[in-house]
Amino acid sequence: MKKTNHFNKYQNQFGKEKVFSFKGSDFLFILIGYPVWKAFIVSSEINLSLEVTPKIDFKKQIITIPEREIKHEKKTKSDKPSKKITYFSKSELEQLVLFFKLVPQEIIDLVINFSDSHWEIVKAIIHLDEKFITLIKINPALAYLTVSLEKFNPSYSIYNDSIFYIEKILLKKQKKILEFALFTSTEQNVRIISKLELPLISIKNLELVRNFLRSEITEKKRILKLLSHQKTINAKHFDLIFKNYKLLNLLSFK
Repeated sequence: MKKTNHFNKYQNQFGKEKVFSFKGSDFLFILIGYPVWKAFIVSSEINLSLEVTPKIDFKKQIITIPEREIKHEKKTKSDKPSKKITYFSKSELEQLVLFFKLVPQEIIDLVINFSDSHWEIVKAIIHLDEKFITLIKINPALAYLTVSLEKFNPSYSIYNDSIFYIEKILLKKQKKILEFALFTSTEQNVRIISKLELPLISIKNLELVRNFLRSEITEKKRILKLLSHQKTINAKHFDLIFKNYKLLNLLSFK
């Protein structure tokens, strides 16, 4: 597939060093790296450009696009050659390395341990700067909820300018963010989710937390009190409480 007029336009607009392209079966996938942070799928037939939100992973150095997965393989500790990927050209893999290198290390450090939504989190950091960075540091689960709001409350999927609405949301009290995500909105619940360890923060797990916080089990108040004394909520706590809270309700707490 030949490079499109859109590709040339983006190179002229943002600089050749920031624009990367990958071939699809009948489209061109174009990434515009940090700090522009945009992605487009361009049709090969009608030269139409559509902005998209790709799935990326800083820890695995992966970008997932329709029909293909682009991965930069790192050498192992033993320095043996990595498993070769023959499906992608050498130049494409080199582009991927350069794309990730454009992102400052301090931003990578903030994002890398989230389970997903890396693209959305970086986008929020770029546009909102210290406002969002501060939220990541004090309550990473709440920051994740903010960029994933439409997954928890589908009514937010109608908004195209997500950054505008995230900025508006950040002006609210933190418990208001919980309300937007259809959680029970209390200061205690804000403190509870702030204790979640980063690897536990995901759509599925936060839905489990929401189910527990919205439940009416008789022992919930006592369980929340116990959690409030924990410095962090790790995987063992999470499995015991949020995955099995209905069983906990059958236990006798003293």
